[in-house]
Amino acid sequence: KSGSPEKVPGSSSGTIRSKFETNPKYRMTPDKMRAAIERATSRWQPLITEACQKYGITKFIPFVKAIIYQESGGKPDAVGKNRNGTYDRGLMQLNSAYFKHPNIMDPEVNIDLGVKNIARLVQRFKGNLIDVAASYNCGHPEGLPSKSQPGGRWGIPNLTKYTYVPNVIYMMKAQGVTD
Repeated sequence: KSGSPEKVPGSSSGTIRSKFETNPKYRMTPDKMRAAIERATSRWQPLITEACQKYGITKFIPFVKAIIYQESGGKPDAVGKNRNGTYDRGLMQLNSAYFKHPNIMDPEVNIDLGVKNIARLVQRFKGNLIDVAASYNCGHPEGLPSKSQPGGRWGIPNLTKYTYVPNVIYMMKAQGVTD
């Protein structure tokens, strides 16, 4: 059922909801979310489809669109500075520490590299989109989580676990993906 809660590994209650379901400031029905995603990504649809075909993950097109919406809102010139001094760039917010292509801001290059990364993560995590989304958000192209836990332990940051992943899952459901 669209909008139902997802189980997120490591949560104390086992159920986490997207800000689009719970926060009045961001609340969006699935229909409004689907329309917002389409507005933000329709311009890039041919590039998304081409890259997903190239890397054999066409069934993950709605996931790629959710990532683009979450990461940049569909803005090709988006740049975000991280606490460690690196930058996330372009539609798919690729981390400058790992993605060093000279034309990273070019939507075609950015989508191609981002989808290639997603394809690797899909293979690594056997299609588990919760793990794929969490690892993508951590920024490393091999899907290794950041070293952000107390004591320098490796782990998925809480912001990723409790905000990013539920938002992406909600966006997938808004696009009609149910499994």
